[in-house]
Amino acid sequence: MHNRNILYTFAKHNTSHIYTHYIYNMNIEDYNTTSSLQAHPQIADKDAERCRGSLQARPQIAERTAGVGAALQPRQLVKSDSKTERFPVVDEDGNVVDSMSRAEAHCGTMRLHPVVHLHVFNSHGDLYLQHRATWKEVQPDKWDTATGGHVDYGETVSEALAREVFEEIGLPANSYTPRLLCKYVYQSDIERELVYVFSTIHDGPLSPSATETQGGRYWPLADIKAHIGHHVFTPMFEQEFERLGLSFGD
Repeated sequence: MHNRNILYTFAKHNTSHIYTHYIYNMNIEDYNTTSSLQAHPQIADKDAERCRGSLQARPQIAERTAGVGAALQPRQLVKSDSKTERFPVVDEDGNVVDSMSRAEAHCGTMRLHPVVHLHVFNSHGDLYLQHRATWKEVQPDKWDTATGGHVDYGETVSEALAREVFEEIGLPANSYTPRLLCKYVYQSDIERELVYVFSTIHDGPLSPSATETQGGRYWPLADIKAHIGHHVFTPMFEQEFERLGLSFGD
C-alpha cells in the first residue's frame, strides 16, 4: 500500500478562474522553496479601508468570513469564523509580500492568499469528502475536499496542512504521508487563492470535526462523476476534480 501513488493527469486549461502550475507526485518534505510562507515583517494594517473600497466597487458582495485557525494541540472545535485572524498576502510564486485579516481576504479585494487541500484516498481508490457545516458562510452544506483551509500568517504550508488535517478529520501528522501534487490560482466572486494540493492514502479511521463539518465518507470516483454539476459539491472541488483529472493507480 505504501508504494502506491496518487496520480494527477493535468488538463491544461487557460481560463479566468483556474490554472495549474506544477508539481507531480512530490513528498511534502522535498518541497523546499522560497515560497514556504515565512513570517513577513509587520506592515501597517489597512484592511478596513481596502474592504470598504472593494465593497463599494462591488455592492453585490457582502463581507464574507470562513475557516478556523485553531492550534494543533489540543484539537479545537469551532462554531463560527474569526474576522480578526490574519493571512499572508502572497505573489503567484508563494512569496509573502504583506498580511491581511480574514475579513479583507473575503470581501472582494482579490488579494492572493494561500490555502491547503488534502485529498484522502483509501486503498480501493475511493475519495473521502467532508460535508461542510451549515453555518459556513462560503458554500454551506456542500460536499468538499477532505481537508481544506487557509495558511495563517507566520505558518509554513506544511504546518498549515498538519493543523488543518488534525482539526478537520482528526489525523495527527505522523499518521499519513502527504504528497504535493500541484499549486494553482483559484478566483471566485469574493476571493483569490493560491491553492497547494496534496494527496495521501489512508485506510484507518477518520474523525471528522463535529462542529466544522457534518461528517464525511468515502465516495467511489464514479459516484463523484455522476453528481458533478448537480449542486452536491462545492464549485472549487468540482473544478479541481475535473480539470486536474483525479485518478488512482500504481
